[in-house]
Amino acid sequence: MIELTLQVKLPDELARQIQESRERLPEILELGLRELTPLESRVFGEILDFLSRGATPEQIVAFRSSEAQRARVRELLERNSIKTLSEGEEAELDLYERLEHLMIMLKARARRNLPSAS
Repeated sequence: MIELTLQVKLPDELARQIQESRERLPEILELGLRELTPLESRVFGEILDFLSRGATPEQIVAFRSSEAQRARVRELLERNSIKTLSEGEEAELDLYERLEHLMIMLKARARRNLPSAS
């Protein structure tokens, strides 16, 4: 683990909140940085990580996104049905739809590479 010392000018209220939460500061920073990650990286990152580990055709066919990702898609779809999505959320939902289409095609091709049932 690397020890890092930073000197930052902050608004008084934010500085107070950080002081009160200093034990959790690494976790807070990690969560904050994750939120700042570009949308494409967040949406496609899970499947890219999975594929980069050398997934077999069987693993590809069986792949399901994380519960967190599925919950996010459900939330976006529900909000889309009542027309309450922001522009950013619409873009996010579009990316999830593209990912779903990609996974359907990938799974179809992976099925062709499965050993034939005897």
